[in-house]
Amino acid sequence: MKKLFIILYLMGSCITIFAQNDSNADQTYYTIQGNKLLDSKVNVDGTPYLYPFMDAQVKDAGGLTKMRYNANNDEVEYQTEDGNLALLKQAKFGDIYFTGQNLHLKLLTYNYDRATITGYLYELINKPALKIYKREHIDFSKAKAARNSYSDSSPASFTLTKPVYFIQKGSGEIVELPSNKKKLIEMFPDKKEA
Repeated sequence: MKKLFIILYLMGSCITIFAQNDSNADQTYYTIQGNKLLDSKVNVDGTPYLYPFMDAQVKDAGGLTKMRYNANNDEVEYQTEDGNLALLKQAKFGDIYFTGQNLHLKLLTYNYDRATITGYLYELINKPALKIYKREHIDFSKAKAARNSYSDSSPASFTLTKPVYFIQKGSGEIVELPSNKKKLIEMFPDKKEA
């Protein structure tokens, strides 16, 4: 009888504890399903896009369509009747020309921050002996609550970072263009006299 009473007491306690559900569990469930309960970027300063939707053409695909570059996620989005979709990061979709701004976006594999990245770079110069690219990135900062009554809270925001420039070597390798003269000379020792 005593064991039965203890078991019933423990079961009642567990039911009471589990009944106090945290809303994060529901959000995780809906995220896994692909549904969104709330738009997570409703109160965000800034935008992850450098430009609005513009006429663009994917090389060898023909026809113009409305596209824009998401500099936060490093993906190209295009408009359809069903909404916005992201372009697959595949070589056949890797050469995009925005006609309105005369911008050329290329999907390339490059070295940055001691890592090899496959992502989009803006083509600035394309000559047989010299190819220079620019990486634009927008960081997302989460909202921060005020620590005390003297400090201000800050909303979530998108912030444009400083552009990073890349150069394509004769071997085809794309590396970050050094910002100081000494490292640039080390990169091209045969051009030191020039």
